[in-house]
Amino acid sequence: MAWKRSRVPAAAALVVACAATVGAHAATPGAALCKRVSASAVSAVVDAKLSGPTARASGGETSCTYVRVSSQPLVVLIEYGTAGHTTTVAAAEALLRRTEHGIHFTPVNGLGRPAFYWAFKVGSTTDSGVEAVGGSQVVAAGGTDLTLAQDRSLVQLALRAAG
Repeated sequence: MAWKRSRVPAAAALVVACAATVGAHAATPGAALCKRVSASAVSAVVDAKLSGPTARASGGETSCTYVRVSSQPLVVLIEYGTAGHTTTVAAAEALLRRTEHGIHFTPVNGLGRPAFYWAFKVGSTTDSGVEAVGGSQVVAAGGTDLTLAQDRSLVQLALRAAG
């Protein structure tokens, strides 16, 4: 999965780049996954009133977008998918390195599966996210100018929703 690079923000172009081949999430399809993580829950994590989610299923992945439209827009994405094969943190990081120069990685513990935080600068902002990899399942979340703690909390919400 890969964020579609359109600067909505750049994080919205990148959160999950773990798997080159993505299939549908086995437990709960598309929009139903997004409805399991409410805008109010995401808003509480990022300390901003967001609307959404807007669900999008494409190429077998599900993206849930939450937005704040204001003088300081904010986009938070949560993505779910399953790779066509078992993937690892190392493989996910390698794919991100090919996509973004200057990206930094930090291991993340306590999510019940291997995970990592990534961040890179885009102008005066920092795009970031956390990816959790479990066999062939990938769950990721992130946005612009969020902290590691916020990105981690978003992934925890997403993992609970995925069951």
